[in-house]
Amino acid sequence: MRSFYPYLFLFFTLASVGIHPIFGQEKIKEKVEIDGLTRKYRLYIPSSYDANEPVPLVFNLHGLTSDGGQQQRYSRMNEVAEKNGFIVCYPNGKNRAWNVNFPFPSSKADDVAFIDQLVDHLASSYTIDLNRVYSCGFSNGGYMSYRLACELSDRIVAVASVAGTFVPKEIGNCSPSRAVPTLHIHGTADPVVPYWGGLVALSAEETIDFWLDKNDCASDVLKTKLPNISKLDLSRATRYDFKDCSDETSVVLYRVKNGAHTWPGAKIITGITNKDFDASTEIWNFFQQYSFEEPSGLRSRTQIPQSLESLRVVPNPNNGLMNLQISLSESLPVSRAVFNLQGQQLRPTETQMFSKGSSEWVYNLTDLPEGIYFLKVKYGTSILTKKIIIRP
Repeated sequence: MRSFYPYLFLFFTLASVGIHPIFGQEKIKEKVEIDGLTRKYRLYIPSSYDANEPVPLVFNLHGLTSDGGQQQRYSRMNEVAEKNGFIVCYPNGKNRAWNVNFPFPSSKADDVAFIDQLVDHLASSYTIDLNRVYSCGFSNGGYMSYRLACELSDRIVAVASVAGTFVPKEIGNCSPSRAVPTLHIHGTADPVVPYWGGLVALSAEETIDFWLDKNDCASDVLKTKLPNISKLDLSRATRYDFKDCSDETSVVLYRVKNGAHTWPGAKIITGITNKDFDASTEIWNFFQQYSFEEPSGLRSRTQIPQSLESLRVVPNPNNGLMNLQISLSESLPVSRAVFNLQGQQLRPTETQMFSKGSSEWVYNLTDLPEGIYFLKVKYGTSILTKKIIIRP
């Protein structure tokens, strides 16, 4: 793998120049302090965004030596987000890398915790549908998306990877709490993360077999050759669908014959890039099938667990004085905190022990101006974010 580093550097150098981003409602560069580290990210907000309507959130993770800005330009997912009305976030890994336990120096940051807390941070600033949060990525970002599927399956509904698999020795550490819908795209001539596997890369087909096993899928597969729309790209794509899986999930492989270490449909060409389909579009088409809501059977951390039988904010809207009506099936400590639309916490976190049964917790925010705020309630290991509206 080390012999491919110059190729990788050249690829991302080319990816950083020569293309103009599209202009929608908002392209935002922001940073957040998490666990003592300043982490940066880019955000695209579609022009259809309405703060009164929850929208899906897609993380799009860059490759090794790259960053969020380059991944934004390379994948062109902003165009898909604008058309389909979802928010897309391009975070930056530390040292231009994601911590997937590569056996060479890259990043040692706790990137699972970073994405976990970034979901909450974004939900405190925007009206995110926490039942529809997804992650995709290129190369190292694909590895990281799979790590999120393994360790954050209560938050990330579905994942997709383009040219990224697993470090082979890490495969035994993957224990998702449920079946995770998975889409994988890979070129058979990829010299960086070989389709057939290598020292730090599980093969694409071994990766698919792993998810088929984890998702308890049947062996039946639907094989579809994509139309050869672009005969000049020197590649052909075939789609393999495994749909008979637990919780109505599926596993999908796009096998790109002769494809290099590239993002299909990209306008930046650094190797054989398939033009018969657009990876960003197909990723969204796959993601939008799944949510933590019924009837998929998938379960979200934001859904009320059995220990918390009900939680209501009464009244809502209110004048700043409200009751949190809590009903517990067991005794639990419950904490609360309030945030503004910019994600700033406005009150110190308060924690109180509640006994089994029904209780009320008075919350006085009458000194806050009229507007929309977010109340974060934590009970045990679960977190629920509720929008509250203060009016005179």
